[in-house]
Amino acid sequence: MIQFSVLGMPRPAGSKRAFTYRKPTGQVGVRVADMSGQKGVRWRKAVQQAAIRAMSWHRIETGAGGLVTGALGFVLICRLPRPKHHLTKKGKRTSKWRAWPTGPADATKLCRAVEDALTGIVWKDDAQICQQSVTKVYADDRPVGIDVLVSELEGI
Repeated sequence: MIQFSVLGMPRPAGSKRAFTYRKPTGQVGVRVADMSGQKGVRWRKAVQQAAIRAMSWHRIETGAGGLVTGALGFVLICRLPRPKHHLTKKGKRTSKWRAWPTGPADATKLCRAVEDALTGIVWKDDAQICQQSVTKVYADDRPVGIDVLVSELEGI
């Protein structure tokens, strides 16, 4: 089992755009760009750094080397900041208070950003994920960030 947290504002994986270009040989090539921008790049780097540290501990504790192989379970909890308009200056709930964060970004894109960041560090391919849980919560009692849990699934 690999478990770690990352502090900071969780960023979604942006939409992908494909661009064609002409190679010097005259052939046409295709490049795919992530439209999340620099904030998304910095977020994925932070996730990667935390994963590298977690994998180092995992290798020391288990004696395992390399990437995790086989079927995986993946749990992601995204702690998002509560909007200021949910509370009064005295800390009381307003009529706009909500228990769950239903605004941007959507859970799927937050998950995809973390999955992409962990590819090649924790697992070979995110297609190895067979069970997945993604939860968005407000970070009322903890810092903004994410909690990640990766476990190898055993046979049925």
